[in-house]
Amino acid sequence: MKYLTEHLPRIGTVTVILESEIKLSIKNLRSGSLELVDINGLSFVIELPHRIQINSGRRGLQKSNDCHTLRLKVAKDAGGDDIYKDRSVNRMMLVSPNKWMRRDLMESVSFELQCPVCHNCLISRQDCRKISDMPSEFWVELMDYWHCHKPLNDDQVKVDRYAKLEPLQDELLIGTSFFSVKSTWSTKRMKLLPESIQCAKCQRTLGQISRDCALYNINKWDVNLVRGGLLESYPPELHVASSLLNCLNSNATRVTVLKCSRTERSVLIWLFAVDVDVSLTGSQLLKNCIKVYYKDTCQTYPESSGFQNVENILVPELPFERFVERLRSVNAQLPSAVRTMDSWNLSFIESS
Repeated sequence: MKYLTEHLPRIGTVTVILESEIKLSIKNLRSGSLELVDINGLSFVIELPHRIQINSGRRGLQKSNDCHTLRLKVAKDAGGDDIYKDRSVNRMMLVSPNKWMRRDLMESVSFELQCPVCHNCLISRQDCRKISDMPSEFWVELMDYWHCHKPLNDDQVKVDRYAKLEPLQDELLIGTSFFSVKSTWSTKRMKLLPESIQCAKCQRTLGQISRDCALYNINKWDVNLVRGGLLESYPPELHVASSLLNCLNSNATRVTVLKCSRTERSVLIWLFAVDVDVSLTGSQLLKNCIKVYYKDTCQTYPESSGFQNVENILVPELPFERFVERLRSVNAQLPSAVRTMDSWNLSFIESS
């Protein structure tokens, strides 16, 4: 049996869609879960992505062929939904991948960025004179467009008209999917080459030089983070989620062609909704995710898709492959009734 439950905050409902050839009925309905039973007496529990009103399921499951649907009202005291009705709040701007940002690193007394191959310490907290979050990975384009608005110069970070950052010596800058250091970084545990940055011990490539040639970007998915005695890795697909959300926030772009930087592969993405909470087959609970429709661009040309504003993003091979794998994995777990819409395939991607 496959199922999808989706919290729709703007209309205050949780929709449950199940695919089953066997007749199902509701056994128990709790504020955070739904227990179903089939005609053989077997029961199973579905965790809901949001608290609901228990008495809102009186109509029971609505059946059409093998598709069972249940619509539930969210609990009035659950809180948090009113913000979706406030038009002064831009929800899109509030949603952004935020793993391994400044606040995360500063929570620990110490941390290390390590090479995932030889475990060489690349950067430690003691190496950093200062740690700062970058405003956006599309900041250069934004500041070039809004050239009359200049950021405050509070932190001794020099900014010219075209948003060229000049951090302090040994200042670590943190973007949503990379770390940035100056070419004069003091420690010698990394090798700074004309086009790339490597681990000095095993020569693994960690990132590349930035467009302004003053900074080196270290990909978060190419290093491990050690803090509090725990080793963490960064999901490469978060880089793609970050790029999609940055395009949405900076250019209002909802349709994007993702192109792999090393192969001819590409995929057309329609960013349908953000900040979505769902639960999927296999008791998967996804919070704060992106709802997308996608298809291979070999099936259709973006120009003929009916969208006028189509962005092209070149994505490194590993993040591209992992992102596409995740798209297809989630899509395969959805009920057939919602798996596709016309020629588009539905999926959900975590954004944090």
